Amino acid sequence: MRFRATGLDKESRPANRDVEAASAEEALRLLSADWKQVSSVVGEPAPRPSRMRASPADLAFVTSHLASVVRTEMPIPRAVAELARDLRRGRLAQGLEQVARELENGKSLRDAFASRPDLFPPLLSATLVAGEKSGNLSVALSQLSEHFTLFREIRHRWIEAAVYPSIVLFLGLWVGWLLGTTVRSFRRVFLDLGRSLPPITQVTLYLGEHAHLVVACILLGLLAFVATGASLFTFDGGRRWVDRFLLRLPVVGRILSAGFVARFCHTMGMLLKNGVPVPESLDLCGPVLGSAVFRDAVADLRAHVLAGGGIARFVEMNPLFPNTISWMVSCGESRGDLPGALLEAGRLYAQEVRHRFAILDMVVAPFLLLVAGISVFGLMCLGLFLPLIDLIKAMS
Repeated sequence: MRFRATGLDKESRPANRDVEAASAEEALRLLSADWKQVSSVVGEPAPRPSRMRASPADLAFVTSHLASVVRTEMPIPRAVAELARDLRRGRLAQGLEQVARELENGKSLRDAFASRPDLFPPLLSATLVAGEKSGNLSVALSQLSEHFTLFREIRHRWIEAAVYPSIVLFLGLWVGWLLGTTVRSFRRVFLDLGRSLPPITQVTLYLGEHAHLVVACILLGLLAFVATGASLFTFDGGRRWVDRFLLRLPVVGRILSAGFVARFCHTMGMLLKNGVPVPESLDLCGPVLGSAVFRDAVADLRAHVLAGGGIARFVEMNPLFPNTISWMVSCGESRGDLPGALLEAGRLYAQEVRHRFAILDMVVAPFLLLVAGISVFGLMCLGLFLPLIDLIKAMS
């Protein structure tokens, strides 16, 4: 891993250097031989793999299976090979087959999984090392499985929250397209009647005449929005701007913030519980959060810790973290149980995410139904049939 270091060289001049090392402690040892003082050692985010890593659901499945194998003291290479055969095909099956071969060739469990960085994240390798050192590998794997399960649940809730509005949007565009075809027939009927039309009918006829253009403009706007968002995510500055914008949104921002806080607390608590040092835990925690803003905050926290500061003090001063988190972390540090406090805070904010999603589901679905019903009933029924009802009354 690459680390960016700052400090003073032997002649007391400010210096910067990039160091390749396995951990922050190793980088610090390498720099201490050449420098007079090392001010900070910050790990740079690892480059993204060319292909997507395994999903949180797959990682939760693999780590849960490994925890059961270790707990029952079964041969790990054979268990991994059998798991790959059960999966039969796919990138995960191929990756597990390679891991099984590496294990049979004498590699450690950590090195075997690290041989496929495009599939398994560094968090898995670090947890394996910590579990082997502490002698509680099965417990460490069980906690990691719970961690990936939490990630999977949050991701699925976001997908579920986006499905219903997408369906309503698609149906609305489809109805708008049909409206453009139907209104032309009604327009000819109304012109033949030669009567003055109500305002709502005039609006309906105008929208119907231009419905195809309106639908096309909406689709082009959506495509432009998606393309712009994708281009912003290609560089760090754009990603930070998008993250800040999303975090400022009234409802979505609160859910996103609670989700990132839950991930941070659960990841840090799990790593510290298994004996991973604080600086290395922060190195592993930043890239898995999924937010450039929170990743920068974790990097600042790491520099703060290396300078001798405490986690609770930094969390208290950073506006990204709620007051409840700073209080729980402070209590955990004072009692000597920081990992337990972080894990409990992670569970608390994961429950808050579930609660906010439940409220969002209860509000969004009826609101969209109301909007769709009013638009369809108001435009299609009142706008088109009200003149006919007036004509029937006049004839009677």
